[in-house]
Amino acid sequence: MTPVNNRIQIIDSLRGFALFGLFVIHTLEHFDFNMYPAGEPSWLATLNGHIYETVFFLFAGKAYAIFSLMFGLSFFIQMDRQAQKGTDFTLRFGWRLLILLGLGYLHGLFYCGDVLTVFALLGLTLLFLYRLPTKCLLILSAACILQIPFIVQFIQSMTDPAYQLPQSRMIALFIGGAHVYSTGSFLDVVQYNSWSGQLAKWLFYIDYGRTWQIIALFIWGILLGKTRFFEHYERHLPLCRTIIVTALGSFIALFELNRLIPDFGLSEASAAIASKTVTSYANIAFTLILISGFILLYAGKHWQPVLNRLAPVGKMSLTCYTSQSIIGTIVFYHYGLGMYAHLGVALSLVYGILFFGLQMALAPIWLRHFSYGPLEWLWRCLTFTTLNVPFRKHRP
Repeated sequence: MTPVNNRIQIIDSLRGFALFGLFVIHTLEHFDFNMYPAGEPSWLATLNGHIYETVFFLFAGKAYAIFSLMFGLSFFIQMDRQAQKGTDFTLRFGWRLLILLGLGYLHGLFYCGDVLTVFALLGLTLLFLYRLPTKCLLILSAACILQIPFIVQFIQSMTDPAYQLPQSRMIALFIGGAHVYSTGSFLDVVQYNSWSGQLAKWLFYIDYGRTWQIIALFIWGILLGKTRFFEHYERHLPLCRTIIVTALGSFIALFELNRLIPDFGLSEASAAIASKTVTSYANIAFTLILISGFILLYAGKHWQPVLNRLAPVGKMSLTCYTSQSIIGTIVFYHYGLGMYAHLGVALSLVYGILFFGLQMALAPIWLRHFSYGPLEWLWRCLTFTTLNVPFRKHRP
């Protein structure tokens, strides 16, 4: 089996950018427990607050969205390339998702915020969506983006004054996790993450409507693949400019609407649902701004070489993503270096930038000698149930 070399560079670069956004969010959160040094000077506390707000404004709810879209696009590319060879890849890709589920669960024993298990299970919908006509895909994605369960809840809360939001165990579970991560041993962490940590993550994705968003973004990835958008992205620069203007106007309107919700005299339940729904819409709008802005920058002769430095990390995204959190939990959790008690938000950001910079430096060196990242190679071997997948590159 020969390695696939006809990769589209901008896709790997955009995936690398999304991975950076995910990583800095996780780093500032100390990998799912927000505990910071006590007694910091006031100037540093102020700086930490500004950094936290800025990073979350830029990437929270957006980086994972870009990653989701890239996952749907990668699915289409694999299915399409196999179809061109006359192969139906549906069952094989289903098996590939089950392997990802296993890898994600193992990764989740270190870090409960693992997104691989979410992608693996929700990715099963792709096997049914792939063959639907474009019109159906557009309607389904719009329905998912609208967050219909939230709208139904909001109507219920407005028509029934006694309506209460369903009680969720999510917060209690994350508080319990923070206690384990800040005091427990490695075995305590593994034991907690084996079930409670996974449950906390899924409740978060469900409570905030991210499961529906992910499916919609998977569909958008399929549609981008069908239109060969990234293969000919230069033709779509006017569209990207239009999207930026439209999405920016939408984001500003939604951001202002969210700010005004407390002034509308709604019940506590109605206000909470409305804020959650509007935030979901705003995050999608800002995600479109980031993607379109990235494409426009990439099209420029000055920025493309810079952004292409993200491509090796994007190509090795599975290896880089898992190593970020495994090493990150060792750095911040009690069983490791316990740096949650010493690194505030600003220094955590410095750590995140330096670590990601190290990955950017090492990834191209690795890919000079190997066709795949180690986990990418393993995933491919397990997908095709063979070890006959070239790993080391043979120089003439």
